[in-house]
Order: sequence, then structure tokens, then C-alpha cells
Amino acid sequence: MNLETYTQNEINFVNDHYQDNLLKELSQKFKKDGYVKLKNFIRLKPYQLIMEEISILEQIATHKNFTMKPYNTPRQLSVIGGSQIVNNSPFLLSLYYSSEVRSVLTKIVDEKIVECRHPEEFMVINFLLNKRSTHGWHLDDPPYALIIFIESPSCYSDGGLLEFISDWKDFCKRNDFHPYKDIEQAVKKAKKLGYVHQHWHEKQDAYILRADKNLHRALT
Repeated sequence: MNLETYTQNEINFVNDHYQDNLLKELSQKFKKDGYVKLKNFIRLKPYQLIMEEISILEQIATHKNFTMKPYNTPRQLSVIGGSQIVNNSPFLLSLYYSSEVRSVLTKIVDEKIVECRHPEEFMVINFLLNKRSTHGWHLDDPPYALIIFIESPSCYSDGGLLEFISDWKDFCKRNDFHPYKDIEQAVKKAKKLGYVHQHWHEKQDAYILRADKNLHRALT
């Protein structure tokens, strides 16, 4: 089945094992942790087409190397924002608007999923391609983030990690830190106390994160 056929019809992106029993289990875990890994989330054929699209779009990615306010944490990566996706890839846009994907996410977070209105941030492709790449510590404005892995290092020790600290503002309040001004010191304290969660994902995996409450970063 070619790309044109996929864009003419509703696409089945999600693998068959994401049925009600598993979704209930994932929902319970998400309520507890604010994070769930979605192992082998994307079907093989759509995954291959997503990968092809992204490999074409990579040439228009913008390299970023700056410190993000108010967190004062680094960004060293290349990015394709939402407007570029809208203008260049109807197929990738169909992933964002997939009723199947939204149904799965709704059952896991146990809440209605609404669209992000930011024209650049609603859907983003991030490239972290070398050992210094990072999308440094931050919170998101929208409550939920779905991250899909198109490529990943072959093993945990090679990087490609998500790190997060649950209920960040509550942690800072309990430990007398400012949630934006004291990031470095607060993260050190969280690591010492064993509060920093670290997860590795393979290609075709995904995860859902409560991104407005859990301070998080991606790094290689």
C-alpha cells in the first residue's frame, strides 16, 4: 500500500495488542506514575512510511543551540515545527488527527484529548543525533505529550533517554526550591533522593507523559 492510499483513508496506526485489557492496565499505571511506555506502538507499515517522510523532511530541519528561559536549561537539537509539517506532510498530519490514536490515548489518560492550538508546538519532529544533543529540563504547557520513536540507539547505554521527575512543583515546594529558578540544585537533590526516573525506548515505541507536571528532558 502506497503513501497516497494511506492519506486517502483513515489509517490504522496502532498495533493490534492495544486492546481494552491492556489499555486499562496502562491507564492505572499512568494515574500512578504520570508516564507509560507504549511498547511497539506503531504498526510496521505506517512506521516505515513515517520514517520515509521524516528522512525527506530532515533537510529542512532547523538546528537549535540555546538556553531556554525560564528554566535556563540547554537545547541542542534540530527541529521541524508544526507549520512545516502542515505544509510538507499531509501523511504525518494524519497521524496527529487519527481518531484511532486519540481513542487509545483517551482510554489511557481517562480524559478527553483536545487539540493543542500552538501552530508550531502541536506537532514537532526533534532530531537528537549526536552525543551532545539534548532537549533540556522543562515542563510543557499542554498536559499530555505523546512521543513516538522513529529511530533509537541499539542499547540503553548508548543514550536516547527520557528522564523525568514526578510532580515537579510539589517536589520543589517540599524541598524549598523555586520550580524555575533553582532547576540545577533541585535536580541534584532529586537525583540524590532517587526521584529521577530514566527510561529508554526502541524504534516503533512511544510513551505518554503528564508533561505539565513532570519535569523532563531527553538526551543522548
